[in-house]
Amino acid sequence: MSIIATDIKLDTILQNEEFKDLFQAQETKIEKTEIDSFMSECRREIGKSILQTFGLGMTYDQFKQGGNLTTLHNANNCVFANEEIKQQYTTKFDRKAYEKDFPKMRKELFKNNKIIKDDYTRKHLKKDSRTHIDHVVSAKSIHDNDKARLYMTADQRNDMATHHKNLAVTNGSVNQSKGAKSLEDWMHSSNKKTGYDNATTYGVDVKKNHRNR
Repeated sequence: MSIIATDIKLDTILQNEEFKDLFQAQETKIEKTEIDSFMSECRREIGKSILQTFGLGMTYDQFKQGGNLTTLHNANNCVFANEEIKQQYTTKFDRKAYEKDFPKMRKELFKNNKIIKDDYTRKHLKKDSRTHIDHVVSAKSIHDNDKARLYMTADQRNDMATHHKNLAVTNGSVNQSKGAKSLEDWMHSSNKKTGYDNATTYGVDVKKNHRNR
């Protein structure tokens, strides 16, 4: 029995479909803060002197171009509020960073379970290196989401990727074949070696995985 992924249905923020709602709420809040900041700057400039139009004009131009405000639009145009946000947004994907806790998880899995079943195929797994832990929604998909990198720290993205509902215990060959693909795409993709789709090739319990998505 698996202790990692008892339910593969992603009914939390882990669902790609729910990324939009999650980040839209955060982005709206951030944009409101930016507008308030801009208005405060305008009032400050006007307060100095209504004749100092260059000061106000410079502030307005800076706001239009991004200045020290970071929105997704600004980030896509390489305009960042500070170096920390720039590094957070531009960092390259490192698979190992999202799998650093896997050795410990697998050790606990082997220790606490007499029988381990593949979350995709329901077949029994061995307590050895052939048993892997897989991100149902791949860590690369989470990392490559622009809003995730801009509005979430590396630790927050890792927490999302390793949420227990986004982890599945599976055979290493399945994990390697699936790679960064979504479970749905991978199941229905043709396997070059067999000519059948991957669900058929690896014996995936399609009904279960459709039902629990």
